[in-house]
Amino acid sequence: MSALTWLPLDDDPVRDCAFVATAHGDIHLVRLPAPDTAHNAGLVLLLHGDGRGSSWKAWASLPLIHNASVVMVDMPGYGASSGSRRAFRSTHAVATVLDTVLDALTPRAWLVLGGRSVGGRTALEYAAAAPRTVDAVVVVHPVAPPPSVLATITAPVLISWAVDESLGHLYAGHKGARYFLTALTSAAVVKILTWREETIDPSLFYATRFARALGAIARKLTRLHSTRAKRERRPVQPGS
Repeated sequence: MSALTWLPLDDDPVRDCAFVATAHGDIHLVRLPAPDTAHNAGLVLLLHGDGRGSSWKAWASLPLIHNASVVMVDMPGYGASSGSRRAFRSTHAVATVLDTVLDALTPRAWLVLGGRSVGGRTALEYAAAAPRTVDAVVVVHPVAPPPSVLATITAPVLISWAVDESLGHLYAGHKGARYFLTALTSAAVVKILTWREETIDPSLFYATRFARALGAIARKLTRLHSTRAKRERRPVQPGS
C-alpha cells in the first residue's frame, strides 16, 4: 500500500488518510493501519450507507484489527470525496470506483469487503462480480440485491442488523434471515449477527461484537494465506 501518500487525519493519533483519483471523482480514504507486520497484512475495505452515517465516520468506532489494514471509503459526493452522489446508485460506476481504489491498495494478502445499507448491497454485488478478488463479505443492514445476484456469491458472508421491530427495517429479524439464508446458496459460509439498538448503541456494537467477528475472519484468512504461501515456496521434488 505504499503507492498512496497517507497523511495524518486532523489530530487523530491513529488514523491517516489519502485520496485516489477515479473516473467518478477523487475518493477520500481513511485508514486504520495494520498493527502487525505489513508484508502479511490483509485489507478490510468498508463502504458507508446513504442515510444515517453517510461517510467513513459510520465506521469510526472500529478498533485496530490484527493482521489487517482497515480502510473506510467516502463514496463519490460523500464526506470529503468529490464527484456526484448519483455514482453510488450505479452498479457500473461503483464497480469502476472500487476497481481503481483496490488497484491503489496493493499489495495485500487478502480482501474483506464490507458495507452498510446501500454500501452493503454494493459489497454483495461486487463480491458476486469479482469472486477472485473478494475473500469474504461483511455487511450491516444491507439493502438486499436480487436473489439471482446473491446466488452467485461464493465467498463467506457475515450479515449484521438490529432486530428492533420499531426500526421497521425490511430485512430485520427472522424475515431477513430467511431471505439471505435462502438466497445465498453458493456462499462458503453464511453467519448472521444481530443486536438491539434499544439496548446497544450501534457504535458500541461495531467496537465490540462486530470487531470480534471481523477479527476472527482476519485471523482465518491470514492462516489460509500463510498456508498457501508455504505451499508455493515448497520446492518441487524430482519426478513429482
